[in-house]
Amino acid sequence: MHNHNLFLTIIMVIFIIFFLVHLYNSLKKNRNTLRKKHYRVLKNKILEKENRFNSTLAIQEKKINQLKKYNEQLFETIKKNKHEDIEKIKLKISALMNDLIIKKNGIQEYKELEQCAFLYYLKKKHPILSDTDLRHCLFVLLEYSLKETSRVLSININTVKTSRYRARKKINIPKSITLKKYLQNFNQNINRNYA
Repeated sequence: MHNHNLFLTIIMVIFIIFFLVHLYNSLKKNRNTLRKKHYRVLKNKILEKENRFNSTLAIQEKKINQLKKYNEQLFETIKKNKHEDIEKIKLKISALMNDLIIKKNGIQEYKELEQCAFLYYLKKKHPILSDTDLRHCLFVLLEYSLKETSRVLSININTVKTSRYRARKKINIPKSITLKKYLQNFNQNINRNYA
């Protein structure tokens, strides 16, 4: 009788252990499945935002090129001293500038346009920079701390440090100048030359 009870107890313990292992594996599998789904959703959202940003950037690039063309025409017209043509070109430039201003809920947002121009010219000057490098450069320009950037991008602070270091290395900034200072000067030059 005692052996029989011992046998039943052992069987029950084995059954409970088997059940707990099965439950653990099930939960682990579900957690991994949820992580993968969550990762895919986030990845799709990021890709969607990047695609929208890239299309906005392309549109703004066309408009900026058009502005450059009008600017050249304006200087040529000034050289030829044709005042009636100057007024026509001024109207074209004014219309294009109004079109360049991004409107959101009735508020003109120049900052968004400025950021697009910054990224466009930074990539143009340093084509080796990846999209990730450009993203980190923008955060540096906007004066995001390592912690803030880490939180926004949902990455480790060390990853942010590494990304900033790689961007700095690709740009080939002298050690005497910080990445932030370089990017601020670069942005000021864009604003001065293309404003």
